[in-house]
Amino acid sequence: MGFLVPNGKTLLTQGPECWTGAAMTDPARSQPNNIGFLRLALAVLVILGHSPEMLDGNRTGDLFTQAFGTLFLGEVGVDGFFLLSGYLITQSFLRAPALGSYLARRARRILPGYLVSYTASLLVVGALAGGDMRALLGIDGLKSLIRPLLLLQPVLAGAFEGQHYPYLNGPLWTIAYEARCYLLIPVLGVAGLLRRKWAFLALAATILVLFVARPNWHWPNVVATLIGSPRENIRLLSMFLCGALFYLCRERMPLSAAGAALAAILALPCLFVPRLAEPSLAVLGGYLLFWFAFKVRLPLLSQVGTHTDVSYGTYLYAWPIQALLIRYVPGLGPWVLFAVAAPAAMLCGWLSWVLVERRWLVRTNKALSTEQRALA
Repeated sequence: MGFLVPNGKTLLTQGPECWTGAAMTDPARSQPNNIGFLRLALAVLVILGHSPEMLDGNRTGDLFTQAFGTLFLGEVGVDGFFLLSGYLITQSFLRAPALGSYLARRARRILPGYLVSYTASLLVVGALAGGDMRALLGIDGLKSLIRPLLLLQPVLAGAFEGQHYPYLNGPLWTIAYEARCYLLIPVLGVAGLLRRKWAFLALAATILVLFVARPNWHWPNVVATLIGSPRENIRLLSMFLCGALFYLCRERMPLSAAGAALAAILALPCLFVPRLAEPSLAVLGGYLLFWFAFKVRLPLLSQVGTHTDVSYGTYLYAWPIQALLIRYVPGLGPWVLFAVAAPAAMLCGWLSWVLVERRWLVRTNKALSTEQRALA
């Protein structure tokens, strides 16, 4: 989840994945792009997808589900995030592969926003949602201190009771999967797979085949709590690895309007097939995503996120806002819910950027500048 901004003659990569101060010669940094716009658009897609689902408890009202009968817009938004993340995280690691610096950049980008959102969801949203705040003084309070160590969702008894999804902040479940993907990249780097494109292609293809096959794997609840469910690991890892593969093969995979048209034509029938819908998004949708990011020239779009990145915070705060609106404003339709929640979430995203995220990114940028001077 990263985006790129010009800063004089050097382009800084900033966003939840990437924040490095080194100039690059590949398309991801040497020219304006639409990644900032795409990040915000994907966050808004998640809000749009959740609006009908949170109201009636099913996804039949979702536009994508109505059109294809397979995916819903929330899944498309999250998949897009992981595709972008795979591309940008791989770029970031290969440009500055020192493990300590890499882990510090990742932690400083993803953790402050998550921890503030977790705390606000538990204490503020929990109280407004009718949760039992006294439970936090007992064993539930201890669990609430442990859960963020594993990047899990906050849990509070009684919160949003009676609603179809009584979660304080549902989308936070993806943060742990994202962090595990972050940790995987240096492992693959040490193993040499990031330099051996065919070996990396074989790995990504294997995970994608597993995703198509959908093996009925299960593991104990304790293991699932620590590393997530088998299905979601395979699903999101396939997206992340495909995004990384697009970066590794960027010089041999030209992005063109003709290629984008062909990818769209090939993807359309796949979207009607349950086993192929999401895998086709990883490959064909990935091509469309990166073609739009780097080849479509729309100055207004390329300016989105150049100075203020509200996308991560928008994603972090949209669900609690939607859930509270459903609780306190009965009778809302999905379109009204979306129309109110989306700008409110973006406002929270702006506050998250200004008050939390940006402060840590400035520290990261200063640390990188120190490293660069030491290496000069």
